[in-house]
Amino acid sequence: DEKVATNYINMKPGKYRILEADGKEITLSEEEYVIAFRKGDQALMEKIMETLKEMKEDGKLAEISTKWFEEDVTTI
Repeated sequence: DEKVATNYINMKPGKYRILEADGKEITLSEEEYVIAFRKGDQALMEKIMETLKEMKEDGKLAEISTKWFEEDVTTI
């Protein structure tokens, strides 16, 4: 959520602010996200994990993350 909000703020400086009810700026919580697979589809899970690890090793995962979030937020 924070990255999406930050993106909106950065796209239109001065237009958006994230505030508490008392007007103080807030920090949004950080969460990790997961990929869900059909129960028992071990082959699909392994292929996706293999691909993500390859992307991390060759820098592509960080490149994509930085393009969209202005920093590498990957946790693989």
